[in-house]
Amino acid sequence: MMYRQAVTKVGAAIMLIAYPILGLTADITRLSEAEFDAQFRCPETFVDEQHSQLALAEFVAWYGAHHKEVTVESLTTYRMHLLNKHKCEVTLANIRQSSETPPQAVPEYNARTSCSGNARCVDGEMAAKRWIQQNWASISGNSKTYCLSASTKAHNTSYRQMRDCLVYEDKRR
Repeated sequence: MMYRQAVTKVGAAIMLIAYPILGLTADITRLSEAEFDAQFRCPETFVDEQHSQLALAEFVAWYGAHHKEVTVESLTTYRMHLLNKHKCEVTLANIRQSSETPPQAVPEYNARTSCSGNARCVDGEMAAKRWIQQNWASISGNSKTYCLSASTKAHNTSYRQMRDCLVYEDKRR
């Protein structure tokens, strides 16, 4: 717990320094849903990738502060709601293009992760889920059976853990 508090304090200090330089709001987590919605900007409106990534980190921090149970699915759903509401056409087109590969029939296994406040974690989970969907058909049946069985027993397997299990088991077999 001490480590997490230290990381949070260091992260907060960095954000307090970086936010004014980049023109972002330091106490974003204090905004109500309506206030956050009103200040939301489409990713394509930022001048560079650094601003866009910091705004994404702000979004994840705000969402984590306002929602008790944060899952990758709930975070993504709310983000898509904002992108659609604010008509972020360039970003939505990029999302559509990146998801054109039809996902394979991947069984649901209730992936669990605690990414609250961590944009990098959310990105990692989304990338792992896409990898599973894109590679499901080429993974051996024994590897799928083993990893799905293990995730059911563990009740806390994230998409990254599932991907790692599938990769390891497929190489092993």
